[in-house]
Amino acid sequence: MKTLAKVGIILAFAAIAGGVVVRRRLHASHPPPPPHEDGRAVHVPLTSETLTLDGELTESSWHSAPVTRFIGEDGKDARPYSEVRFLWSRDGILHVGLYASDKNIVSAGVPPDGPVWRGDSFHLVFAKDGVEHSFDIGPTDHGPVLTDGERKSGGAWTYGWQSGARVALDMDEGTVDQPRDRDEEWVIELNVPLASIGLASEAGQTIEFTARRCDLDERGGQPLELPCPSIALSLTLDP
Repeated sequence: MKTLAKVGIILAFAAIAGGVVVRRRLHASHPPPPPHEDGRAVHVPLTSETLTLDGELTESSWHSAPVTRFIGEDGKDARPYSEVRFLWSRDGILHVGLYASDKNIVSAGVPPDGPVWRGDSFHLVFAKDGVEHSFDIGPTDHGPVLTDGERKSGGAWTYGWQSGARVALDMDEGTVDQPRDRDEEWVIELNVPLASIGLASEAGQTIEFTARRCDLDERGGQPLELPCPSIALSLTLDP
């Protein structure tokens, strides 16, 4: 598992009317695509564009990828707002873009393959043919931290499994683990080898996907919203 990191200053963002959503520069020069509303079937666009793994999601392919918003228990957008979008490429990679609005970014203080969920984090699970693969990802002041795991037939998770995924982080202003600062957001760009989650690099492949985003106010504390906002999707690779 290799980790890349970039912590950049976001120069442009826009607020979504009527909510507390802060949109990053991903949406500054392009109108956002319509959010995916039914919360179930998502067609993952094929991209031939070269995507730089930097956490910025500025390439044109990202701007046209369907957006799925995380939803709270009340059926409304997660607070703070979170979203995910997907692309795939014929070099065998599923590209995952994750956005997290966050006023106080908290790290788990653990190394890769540690309990990332002790801080702000996304928990992703891809399931196919009775095998599940998880990706827990969170921010630190020196880049992203990733824990990947595998379980079969509903058994115990094993964290010795290595996906070969690569991940990058981009953050806007503020400082990790400094509650007196006012942070704004963090963005994860994750490259998952299709073969590692049981998919061939060809159109028509399908996989079940679930995710949650947990926002903490202090390391090891309770998430601010319980249960953590989540999504459940069925992904299909488009031609």
